[in-house]
Amino acid sequence: MKICNQLIFQCFWVVKKEPHPMKIWRSVLAPYSTAYIAVYCNLDTLEEREKNRKNRKQYTAREQFYRVHQDIKYDFSVNTTKTSTETCAKTIAQFIRKSSLIEDIS
Repeated sequence: MKICNQLIFQCFWVVKKEPHPMKIWRSVLAPYSTAYIAVYCNLDTLEEREKNRKNRKQYTAREQFYRVHQDIKYDFSVNTTKTSTETCAKTIAQFIRKSSLIEDIS
C-alpha cells in the first residue's frame, strides 16, 4: 500500500473528557481530507485476544469495550470478529480508494 502525503493513525480513549477528544481531532484535521474508521470485534473475541496478549491487564477489555467507540460518528467500520486483518485492511483500502481520500493507494 502506498500512501503519499497522508497520515494514518490509531487513537482511542477510555476516559470521559470535555471536550471529547474526537471533537479536538476533527477540529485539528478539518483542513485535510479525513476518514474516521472504526475497527472493532465482539466482546467474546476481544476478551479472548486480551487473554492471549501478555502485555494486557486482564479484564480491561470488557470495561473498554463499552466506552471506546461511544459517541463517535465514523465514516466506515470493519469488524475483525470473523474477518482477517488482511481482509479488513483491503476493505479499508477499497473504501479509501472509492472515497478519493488518497490519490495513490494500491
